[in-house]
Amino acid sequence: MIDRSTVNAWHDDRVREAIEATGRKKLIFAGVSLEVCAALPAIASTAAGYNAYVAVDDSGTFSQAKREAGLLR
Repeated sequence: MIDRSTVNAWHDDRVREAIEATGRKKLIFAGVSLEVCAALPAIASTAAGYNAYVAVDDSGTFSQAKREAGLLR
């Protein structure tokens, strides 16, 4: 477990380096907040050349509007 201080886990060097060290290119993200905790690192890792997936049914949210926004991301 990595205690992080950034909203987007992909922007935390320790998290990104741990993922890179696995050599895997397919990533699955889930988060307390679908629209932030799961979506932002998925988007950032995709931009870095990874295949990112979000486990929507494993991610939470605080309102229906935020869930819909997260799904659109």
